Amino acid sequence: MKKKYLAAILPAALMLSCAGSKGGASGADADTIALTYEKADTTWTYTMEDVEFVDSSVCYFNANLSLPTQEYPELQKEVMQWVVDFLVQREWFMSPENEAHVREASDVKGFMRAFKEVLEDDQSIDMSISRIWENDRFITFSFLADDYHAGAAHGMPYYAAATFSKETGCRMMDLLQEDAWEYLRPMAIEGLKKYLEVQTDEELLENILSLSEDDPTLESLPEPLTAPWVVGDSMHFVYQPYEIMPYAVGAPEIAIPLDSVRNYIDVEF
Repeated sequence: MKKKYLAAILPAALMLSCAGSKGGASGADADTIALTYEKADTTWTYTMEDVEFVDSSVCYFNANLSLPTQEYPELQKEVMQWVVDFLVQREWFMSPENEAHVREASDVKGFMRAFKEVLEDDQSIDMSISRIWENDRFITFSFLADDYHAGAAHGMPYYAAATFSKETGCRMMDLLQEDAWEYLRPMAIEGLKKYLEVQTDEELLENILSLSEDDPTLESLPEPLTAPWVVGDSMHFVYQPYEIMPYAVGAPEIAIPLDSVRNYIDVEF
């Protein structure tokens, strides 16, 4: 078995094997993890990178995680649990059987090791968590992952973000009131047109695969499955690949000014 490790983005503190828990690694490296970090104002940036070539197929797990410092333990834990929540909703990425194992992680190193241990033998992952916005009371993190299985036509990317309270560490899960989408839909339609660089409803409809059979018009455009988040003076929404549009379209992200939704949110940002 040939093994090749890529150099970490930052100087490596420990080394990690891609197949450590599956019998694919040998020697002292099998149960260790490559993890380095540097401090920022509110977050630590952890990086790890590992590649293993096995029988002409590649299995790798790359991660770059910008997470709250130990001074914010509840916030750090909540961000990690949010990522698990997001992936559990996509069972092809993480099965319910593996969920408990990942949730048991008590720190960042354990969190990353648990993710590695639940990967399939032919699965490769690129993962990043980044701080994308904050003010005195709130902070928003984004999560980006690309999941690839050997032999697949392409990888499956996922993108989301979430806004958290700095004081409590809690995720702001229900930012919008229940009836908000009916009001926001026209703005979302215009946002999708801007994303696709089209002008008319007809051009937009040509790119949409998933609408109500009873009302296959833009009036039935569904609310995104991924919860919204806040960046600066905007609330952001995203449709995952294949959610309403073909894979080639990507993950359409829509930004709606907070001033336009003030009457439909109960939090002052």
